[in-house]
Amino acid sequence: MAHLYLDADAQIKFYLLEKGSQWVRQEFSALDDRGNPLHFIYTVDVSIIEVCAAVAAAHRAKRIDEQDKLRFFKNHLKKIAESYTLIRCDPVLQIHAAHLTQRHSLKALDAIHLAAALRLNQTLIEIQESLTLISGDHQVLTAAKAEGLSTENPNDHE
Repeated sequence: MAHLYLDADAQIKFYLLEKGSQWVRQEFSALDDRGNPLHFIYTVDVSIIEVCAAVAAAHRAKRIDEQDKLRFFKNHLKKIAESYTLIRCDPVLQIHAAHLTQRHSLKALDAIHLAAALRLNQTLIEIQESLTLISGDHQVLTAAKAEGLSTENPNDHE
């Protein structure tokens, strides 16, 4: 089983049809021969708000209608509860994220995502596993690679 960290950019692709959406949906729903999920999926807890805000913004921009907005909102909360392992954005993680903003050109929430992925990766290395950070954000991908993370850009798959 693979360990995948999805930032908000990747998560939004579940709901808003854009480049990379099909690949993210396919990877997320992949099952093994027994019908079990093929991947462990992780994200930081604050991404719940970030994704819901992006869905609401898409509605305000008239990219989606009211029904889709409500459906995507409910689906995201359900998906978070059922399919994700959440990483807590505690004060130590926040300080690590702050340091990352000094080394890389990252927005605040992107730095939090990277700090969470780096924390998780360190834990996985201890048990001889590895993590892949999935994002369509060039700055996040560049910073993640510089920090030694394996990355995947969904936009490269369509």
